[in-house]
Amino acid sequence: MNSGKYNVFYAKDPLALLGGTAPTVTDLPQTHVFVRALQANDLESIYWQMQGENWSPNEEARPLIERLGLSHTSLSLGDVVQAPNGRYYVCRWLGWEEICERERLSSSAKA
Repeated sequence: MNSGKYNVFYAKDPLALLGGTAPTVTDLPQTHVFVRALQANDLESIYWQMQGENWSPNEEARPLIERLGLSHTSLSLGDVVQAPNGRYYVCRWLGWEEICERERLSSSAKA
């Protein structure tokens, strides 16, 4: 990864935090909310910076999280980060998985 600005998006639906599905980039406006942009060197650094005890040790982020309609402060399974190169990654049990830009067939099929 490259050093630069990373955009962090949290899942709207707490069930996404179980990590069973990955959105597409096209789905993001419906499934995730932009939380903040951070300077970092890689995704792991973003993960640790976005843990509640690091970016909100005294619950400073609570008003933001509530205003965004979210239920979690720490970056978790199912949350998405956009890297400086424009690619998107979803947080998984063991690291990160790049997500594709195309819509799922079922959501793009015409009746």
